[in-house]
Amino acid sequence: MTADVAILGGGPAGSAAAAALARAGAAVVLIERSSYDGVRSGEILPPRVRVPLTELGLWDRFQALGAIASAGIAAAWGQPEVSVQDSIFDPYGTGWHVDRPALDRVMATAAEESGAVVYRGARLRHWEDDSRGWRLDASLPDRTVSLRAHFLIDATGRPSVLTGWMGVPRLRYDRLVGVLALVRRESAGFRGAAHALIESRPCGWWYSAALPGQLLVAGYLTDSEQLASSQKRPDRIWREQLQAAPLTGDAVGPIANADVKVRVVTAATQRRQRIAGHHWLAIGDAAIALDPLSGHGVLRALENGLAAAHALTDSDRPHALAEYVAAQERQFPDQLRLRAWYYGLEARWPQSAFWKCRQPTEIAHIRAGGY
Repeated sequence: MTADVAILGGGPAGSAAAAALARAGAAVVLIERSSYDGVRSGEILPPRVRVPLTELGLWDRFQALGAIASAGIAAAWGQPEVSVQDSIFDPYGTGWHVDRPALDRVMATAAEESGAVVYRGARLRHWEDDSRGWRLDASLPDRTVSLRAHFLIDATGRPSVLTGWMGVPRLRYDRLVGVLALVRRESAGFRGAAHALIESRPCGWWYSAALPGQLLVAGYLTDSEQLASSQKRPDRIWREQLQAAPLTGDAVGPIANADVKVRVVTAATQRRQRIAGHHWLAIGDAAIALDPLSGHGVLRALENGLAAAHALTDSDRPHALAEYVAAQERQFPDQLRLRAWYYGLEARWPQSAFWKCRQPTEIAHIRAGGY
């Protein structure tokens, strides 16, 4: 099989790029490792997500997923009292708490309907570049496929698998990890709080939000050193920290005897030293991954995927792809400054290693090269 573009990773960035490229007439293959049946992070979407979803023709399907409308963000950050940022003042309306696997399934189907070939449950076994482009071999549950592609997109998220295989260095600006759990709420008719909640603590911070299906996501964000030094299982750390977070603990409710499955995911601010090369491009978190405090991970992925597709298919601007890459790289320092400002608002624990390394002076020190 021969394609114009092969995309590794069928999350929001990869599926958005696949759909947009296919609609522009490109022959596209999307290779997704999962079957969209596992837990995925990024459940809270800002109001502006309506724009890329509408461009993709997915707004009606998105609304049919049963996402919970969010009135905004309630945050205890810099003080023990809660301040509220209501989305009623946002020109795009409410934010949304979503079932991420369901959203990703819908987006992959939309890419397929746009003309892309989508391989689910596929694992890339071999790749190489030659004078004719890229040659890829992938194993599916029932067969192996071989294909050629002129251009390759890495949309594999924070692992940035392809870019790593190419030997492009990863620059990390912290060692943030998330200890995440989905908690089932059994009370009849439960819809959860109208706001997502953020609560800072001495060694990290919590976020929680109601999700469709009587679920609530609760994640504790801290540095990997904190987990390693405690020598405790992640589920025990999650429970202990929850007991010490009064607002999040109240939102989650009693969990003493609940069967809570905890997972640890990387949440570091990071980027690849290069995000593009000869006939390849990294998009979304595979290129630049920001602190989840921004709450814009899925939105950025969608916008990245669409912008990359437009750059690749813009025949009127021969340097469109180079301009796209340059714009991404220009914006990253601004994101670091915004991150420093957010973390600088919390000054209650100046001796905490977690907060100390996120103060503006420390961030400026590591900005040039990362960890």
